[in-house]
Amino acid sequence: HNGKYYLQYAAIGLEFLSYSHGVYVSDNPMGPFEYSQHNPLTFKTTGFAPGAGHGSTFFDKNGQLWTICMIPSMYGSGRGGSEMSLFPSAIDAEGVMHSNTAFGDYPQYYPGIKENAVDNNFTGWMLLSLKKYVEVSSTLPGYKASNAVDENFMTHWSAATGDPGEYLTVDLGKDCDVYAIQINFDQQDAKVQTGGPGSGFGVSSGLDRYQSYTVEASNDNKNWSMILDRSNNTQDLRHDYFELPEPVKARYLKITNVFTHDEGKFSVKDFRIFGNPDVAKFTKVTDVKVVRSPEDRRDATILWQPVPGADGYVVRYGIEPDKLYNNYMVYDANTITIHSLNRQPEYYFEVEAFDSGTDFYREITEETMGMGAEMELQKGRRGMGFGQDAGSTVRIMTYEGVNEYVFDNITPDFYTLRHTFGPVLWSGELTAAELIGSGTEPTLTAKNLTELGKGTEVLGMMNLKILPGKENGKIVVTFDYNK
Repeated sequence: HNGKYYLQYAAIGLEFLSYSHGVYVSDNPMGPFEYSQHNPLTFKTTGFAPGAGHGSTFFDKNGQLWTICMIPSMYGSGRGGSEMSLFPSAIDAEGVMHSNTAFGDYPQYYPGIKENAVDNNFTGWMLLSLKKYVEVSSTLPGYKASNAVDENFMTHWSAATGDPGEYLTVDLGKDCDVYAIQINFDQQDAKVQTGGPGSGFGVSSGLDRYQSYTVEASNDNKNWSMILDRSNNTQDLRHDYFELPEPVKARYLKITNVFTHDEGKFSVKDFRIFGNPDVAKFTKVTDVKVVRSPEDRRDATILWQPVPGADGYVVRYGIEPDKLYNNYMVYDANTITIHSLNRQPEYYFEVEAFDSGTDFYREITEETMGMGAEMELQKGRRGMGFGQDAGSTVRIMTYEGVNEYVFDNITPDFYTLRHTFGPVLWSGELTAAELIGSGTEPTLTAKNLTELGKGTEVLGMMNLKILPGKENGKIVVTFDYNK
């Protein structure tokens, strides 16, 4: 391209969420090739479809560059397999090949619609179903309903049976403009897991009928209108994406089982609902702090001031201020530690908040007052690859009247605080600078981790602070009530 040759590679492996592409560049097809400091070319570790390696880059008939990638997947109780993603790519005026994976698993325009797809291929249709309230007809133990709205390819909800009438309803919290839906099915307890030869999904099976279902919409959870009828589906649509002919105003969407093949149970990885482009907000965050690790310059921790109401953030970064070609998407948190920088160059960062106009469902019950709730602190990273150790976990039961809880012997590592079997409250990388010292003041604080209350009455907030020690530190969680 314009006298330059690009040698593309993939690393580290399909079993890792950090699987990605990179390039070497040369003026001669025989080399020598030089590593591009703008790498990686494609990189996506968060969202519903993480992973972006093991593929190739090509020009379409309109001259637009695209990079096709393999991403890790898993169905039922079978071994891991792979799916495919497609990301818009480009080569800029200085010859830097790059891609855009931000919102890459949200609805995108077809090739040929946008002239400069790498910059504006996202439709603006927001994910409305993430972390919303879910009602189901039944649940197979171990496969809870909230899995169907968690944006995690490796989890799923399963009904107790595959009988007709099993259903899942998502409450968006308010009336929304629904433009598209994507139903991602699993294959819980199917006798023969479908897929073509070499697909990694078990025995190849050509069936006369596959997962059959209907999708209905409602404003009151009582009166329903059909928006998609797949009652006699004859195709293997495990990721059935459907754009509505016209947007539908609805608060509730329900998917109902009509037929599940091979004696399997009705199971859904994620029921993804998109829309609200007219009320979506994108806000540039101005208060951003970055700390790059002196021990390993590939690592950096980014912390920013939360934007009220934001669903999540896009953290963009690059080695030139006008070439922020890489990104992370962060949901429901205001910090992230990344491990994907190149050692030599300096980096520039920016953070953009995005808001769908809806709120996550957060249950407020008496348990959050300390009446039998449980918190857990996990050391290490969860879900960075198939079968990896989730790290050590410490659990503390909370009690009424006790408003401070201490996790001792905290050494440098990545930590995640969550409600046990519930949502993440805080996560971040803690370094020796924050944990080792003689001071008595907190080296880090995190405010308003979650609301505390009874019923729907909010009475206080959960907060967190890091206290240093001579050899290790402490994580202190406080329940601060205003009533």
